[in-house]
Amino acid sequence: MEAGVRTYISKPKTSVNRGLGLFAKEDSCYERRRDSYRCPAGKRLTFRFQTKELGRDVRYYATTACAGCALRARCTRNAGGRRITRSGDEGFLEAMERRNRAHPEKLKRRKGIVEPVPRPLAEHPFGTIKRSMNQGYFLMKGLLNMGTEMSLSVLAYNLMRAVNILSVPRMIRALS
Repeated sequence: MEAGVRTYISKPKTSVNRGLGLFAKEDSCYERRRDSYRCPAGKRLTFRFQTKELGRDVRYYATTACAGCALRARCTRNAGGRRITRSGDEGFLEAMERRNRAHPEKLKRRKGIVEPVPRPLAEHPFGTIKRSMNQGYFLMKGLLNMGTEMSLSVLAYNLMRAVNILSVPRMIRALS
């Protein structure tokens, strides 16, 4: 907000636990007033310590109530019980999530197809290039090489879109 820009970006969901079939952090509720989390079983995870990881402040919350918990098998594999980390920016991310829920149309617009009109670019082509075309990072080093790699990715994306829209026979007729 310092520059007068209000962001509408989905909060990243990076939980390894979700992939393992366990509860993720999102399944626990952060209680700002008490600076603690409430787990799906209703137990409180309290603040234990704060550290810096990769240059970011990270706070750790834990509980010892897991030993006799009926939901333990769905919650943690850690012998010492469930631990949750909270970054220093988590409050901003939660505020952004509240804005997204209040204005879902703004997030939907970001996912749209780019149109040749003067308005902010939508995100669809970049997401397709990154995920569907497996171009999540550059293989080359140096600005010139990366620019060339990006140009090839955009060319491949545009050809893929043309084939999907026109079909191969119509494209061959149009090019001959």
